[in-house]
Amino acid sequence: MSDTLLIILTTAAALGLFVYGTPIFLLMGLWVVAAHLIYGFSLANIGISMFEGLNSFALLAAPLFILTGDLIAGGGIARRITDFTLAALGWLRGGLGMAAITACGMFAAISGSNSATAATIGSITFPAMRDVLGHFEDGIAAYRAARWDEAITRFEKCLSLNPGDGLSRTYVERCRILQATPPKGDWDGVWVMKEK
Repeated sequence: MSDTLLIILTTAAALGLFVYGTPIFLLMGLWVVAAHLIYGFSLANIGISMFEGLNSFALLAAPLFILTGDLIAGGGIARRITDFTLAALGWLRGGLGMAAITACGMFAAISGSNSATAATIGSITFPAMRDVLGHFEDGIAAYRAARWDEAITRFEKCLSLNPGDGLSRTYVERCRILQATPPKGDWDGVWVMKEK
């Protein structure tokens, strides 16, 4: 058999073991040993190659930067930065997203790591963004079903999390108008403005 065919078979076997659930580090190690044996390299080179591959500043720095980010987050600085940026930018349209980006910039300047920033600020702002989206979707569903009180409650929760959400504010106003003067006939969720 040719070396190329043996490498292809070894790779196929590694993929099969991967699908079966074998840990990746073990598959990579077995594949490298098999490739060394197929090409006739000395197995003594494997240890040296592994040491040189792991002797990297980046491999050491990334986990420590993430640890630094976790320590900073544990001290409450990340929450204070996020609260500050939300207070400064939350009133703008899309303020929650802009506050998250600004908080990321400030946190990255402190921690010095993009991965630590994404892990720390993302763990604070992403749940808030997901909550806003969930409340908004529930509000839209209640609006289309003509449940005005429920829709107003949901849209007001969106506004409490993201004060600059103009669309939620518009839906709150529409629901109050429709609550005061209910639409005639079957409600299909479409409101036509008759006057300015």
